[in-house]
Amino acid sequence: MAGLWARLPRWALAVADQGVVAVTNLLLLIVITQVSGVSALGHFAVITATILIALGLTRLLVCDPWLASRTASRTPGTELRSLVLAASVLTIFLVGAVILISSIGDGRWYLACLVAPVVVVQDFGRYCAFRDERPAWALASDSSVLVAGALLFGVFAFLGTVGLTAVLLSWAFGLVVGAIVVAPRFAGPVALHGAVGWWRRFCRPLATKLALDGVAFLVAVNGSLYLLAYLGTPQDVGSVRIVQSVFSPAMLTITGLTMWLVPFLANRGSSQASHMRRRVTVWLGVGSVPAVTVAVLLGPWFARVVFGVADPPSTLALSLAGLSTIALAVSAPWVASARVTGHYTPIAWTRALSAAVTWAGMIFIVALRSTTGYLGLLALQSIMIGTTSIFIGVRDSRRTLSRELSDAD
Repeated sequence: MAGLWARLPRWALAVADQGVVAVTNLLLLIVITQVSGVSALGHFAVITATILIALGLTRLLVCDPWLASRTASRTPGTELRSLVLAASVLTIFLVGAVILISSIGDGRWYLACLVAPVVVVQDFGRYCAFRDERPAWALASDSSVLVAGALLFGVFAFLGTVGLTAVLLSWAFGLVVGAIVVAPRFAGPVALHGAVGWWRRFCRPLATKLALDGVAFLVAVNGSLYLLAYLGTPQDVGSVRIVQSVFSPAMLTITGLTMWLVPFLANRGSSQASHMRRRVTVWLGVGSVPAVTVAVLLGPWFARVVFGVADPPSTLALSLAGLSTIALAVSAPWVASARVTGHYTPIAWTRALSAAVTWAGMIFIVALRSTTGYLGLLALQSIMIGTTSIFIGVRDSRRTLSRELSDAD
């Protein structure tokens, strides 16, 4: 079995890992709705959004900079483990406060306070696997979350005690098992002494750039969707979500390859990294075109059959989303390279500029307050960011080549 894992391409394992995560999240939504209703699903969405915010901040400030660092150790040390542990503990209080303030009322939701810190720890284990260029460990961990959680929920179902408590406990149990699977990759002592200094040395340079990019992303994508709901109609927001779900398999592949590519580039020399960046660009560019074509052609059918809508999204709307997907696919290796080289600031500012263009366009141009208009603005965002990242990558490659020629002379 170990030989089979070793023969599989690492990028394929990274993509498969993202697929398992997507299936687990979808099953959680379905089960919560089936056992407790749509109202409970709303509460669950609020709680999971809080957990994801905490997880996102941990990634933004600690895990992503470490993953992209060329100087930090590939093995997590005491300082890194301490920072992640502190983040997991803070997540408990954040989730508890949201449950209390939102007046959900049902005390069973406080079980999510047990889930929240394990989410952070298990995700850190996945990062350790990717940092060590062993995505098979991440896939094994996420698969364990799915299988162990499903087995425990099956036990509850057999005993006839299916309910919200069973779902939350099964989720927590699966995460614990998943964390145990990757525990050998990060287990060790913790001590807060020196953690802040370590963060300043290895994480702060990229974390500050990613913070700007993260805020810009929230404003450009999530914030603009709220703006669409305010200026447009709920039907427009629903249509956008349907269109985006059609292209989710392609986006899943892009995310998985990026998770694999960042540590790969960080652990290689400039010439080898440049060669792999070009290869992945070709892979994604060539692969995304037929995938997008199929999504555009089958999109209306998918919307009618899966979502049950009588008036599916237009071909133009699907084509604009497809253009955005291709732009993101082609630029993904260059964005990853910019993270590794530390030249990410122009991309962050470009995303901020694209957010401003999106908001201004929707506020001042009535025609853009629609499904097609909004997807067109998202396509413009993707093209702006892609163009900037490729320009930075080409410029850096030329500078590196020039230095190497000068040294040779």
